[in-house]
Amino acid sequence: MSEQQITTPETKERYRMVIDPETIDKMTDAEVKAKVPNQADEALKLRLKKYGIKRCKVQFKNFADCTKDKFVSIAFKCRDEQIALNDCISIYLNDENLYKMRRAFLKGELARKVSYDDLKKELERRIEERLKQQQTKE
Repeated sequence: MSEQQITTPETKERYRMVIDPETIDKMTDAEVKAKVPNQADEALKLRLKKYGIKRCKVQFKNFADCTKDKFVSIAFKCRDEQIALNDCISIYLNDENLYKMRRAFLKGELARKVSYDDLKKELERRIEERLKQQQTKE
């Protein structure tokens, strides 16, 4: 028999974030950071890093091309490309942008709006893709 998690009003309230947007704007960066759960904070950092990588495609491609067919010598031969990539990503992945994302998270501005039709289309596309892959294998 599996144990069920007991939800009390106290635990529900603990995970509910009802904060006035004006109050969030007045909070210091440390207070905002304290309000964002650790798991959400890590997800925000990852989202910001992905955004930086997306914006730095040229530097990322140059670094990837440089590292092909190299193992030990990557650190020496691809140093310039790595520095260029790190500089580009650091433009987007900095404390100021992270604090902006934390504030947006607390205000509820980062909620993803996905419609049922979009999900259905994506599912149908994936099914068609798998069918094509299976047909090419046979």
